[in-house]
Amino acid sequence: MQHPESTEGIRTAPRVTVILAARRVDCPASRRLLNALVGDPRFVLQQVFTGPESADLSGAPGWALRLERRAVAVPDRAGPPEWKAGRPDPVPLPADAAELAPCDVVLDLSGASPEGLADRATTGLWRLSVDDPADGAASGAVLRGETLLPCALVRLPAAGAEPRLVARAAFQPKLLLGRSLDFAREKSMQMILRELARLALTGAPADLGLAERPPRPPGGGSLPGYAARILGEASGRAARKLRHRLGGAPRPFSLRLGPGQIEDFDPARTVEAPNRNRHYRADPFLFEHDQALYCFFESYSYRDGLGHIAVGRIEDDGLTEIGPALTRPYHLSFPFIFRHAGEIFMMPETHQAGRIEIWRCTDFPTGWTLHATTLDGVGAADPVLLQHGADWWLFANLCNDSIGDLSSELHLFRIDGPDLTWIEPHPLNPVVIGSEVARGGGRVVEIGGRLLRPSQDNSGRSYGRGLNLMEIVALSPTSYEERRIRHLSADFLPGLIGCHHLDAAAGRVVIDVCRR
Repeated sequence: MQHPESTEGIRTAPRVTVILAARRVDCPASRRLLNALVGDPRFVLQQVFTGPESADLSGAPGWALRLERRAVAVPDRAGPPEWKAGRPDPVPLPADAAELAPCDVVLDLSGASPEGLADRATTGLWRLSVDDPADGAASGAVLRGETLLPCALVRLPAAGAEPRLVARAAFQPKLLLGRSLDFAREKSMQMILRELARLALTGAPADLGLAERPPRPPGGGSLPGYAARILGEASGRAARKLRHRLGGAPRPFSLRLGPGQIEDFDPARTVEAPNRNRHYRADPFLFEHDQALYCFFESYSYRDGLGHIAVGRIEDDGLTEIGPALTRPYHLSFPFIFRHAGEIFMMPETHQAGRIEIWRCTDFPTGWTLHATTLDGVGAADPVLLQHGADWWLFANLCNDSIGDLSSELHLFRIDGPDLTWIEPHPLNPVVIGSEVARGGGRVVEIGGRLLRPSQDNSGRSYGRGLNLMEIVALSPTSYEERRIRHLSADFLPGLIGCHHLDAAAGRVVIDVCRR
């Protein structure tokens, strides 16, 4: 990522002026953004304006939105957060741009601000593509049934200058267009905050090159297919509910074992370890102990609606289950297990408990005692630790939206090790944003000097659609970058609809897969 030199440079907390559409001042996305700007000493929220109301989406997207608003009421799963004290009261945007106080960033989230505002800011005017009624990328992706909804953060350096791309991300579309756009706006607030943090850290905005010309909104020909998908999904949900009431199981995950390493194994050569009755298996981790290879995994009970951690021994091409390794009154999954200083630890996902827990082994493989906790009051998904050089890092997926999505934000923390006596958030959190790459899919490993992170591909409207192998190319207290080097889709065997976790040890690989 390049950071072009700024003529002035930002040497203090960036001064940010925000422009909102009046109808969105109290929406969850706006509240989260303004609360973060008020509560973070790295930024100065200078002014908040309500801009002129932009025209609603036109053409086919506009028709779809208006019909949805009339026919469907979709409440937020979680209400918007309370306003933090210290937020400037929004006032109408003055007609003359010269009346705006000079600042470092004009953040236009109204989609209809007048010209001339970019000249009032050191770095120009920043705008989200999802707020631009003329940008058909997001609305077109939903109406055409595509698997990802693209969103870009674009910067207009000054009047007449070519727009520059600051950041991009892609999000999982929801069934309805309005819900999809609201979700993209909320997640994009995290992208904005990260790039403002980068500006505070480096003194210059990120620059990914010239912004592409936005596509036009789709025409009316996309509406019949969109309506058909809504009806098909509604009928499918009704059928699944009826099947569950009649005793049918939800889409089951199961484990598959095979030879190889995570960077080059052939998933088609794996062999399935059948599930036990009324349970499914997922999130497997391999662990070598006393010249034997063990597999710890989530065993989910359909009867109880909870997962616990089970363990088995790998023998030949099969898995011989030993039994429960850790059970709690709340859901457990993702049993990341590791060895440090002669002891064995496990950090399962304990999102339902609202904290991260590390357990120490007292009697391998089924005796464990609680060793340490952190992030109390925070629901974190799929946490893993990595010791790299002198530093310990905690990777975890968090949620900052009203929908409850844990698959689009990867957060990074520097810690002191398994004791968790101190924890420091990375300044560029969330370091990875996007439904197709952010969610963890296994342990982070170092192979041949390369750091590799498995991640889930949650594009489309299904969870765990595929797997990525990401190479971490920059990891430090002030930087993080990664790139995708491999992708696995669930098409290597008939009947699969997903695979979302992998691990490897002793020349063996284990993955989990999902069937219809």
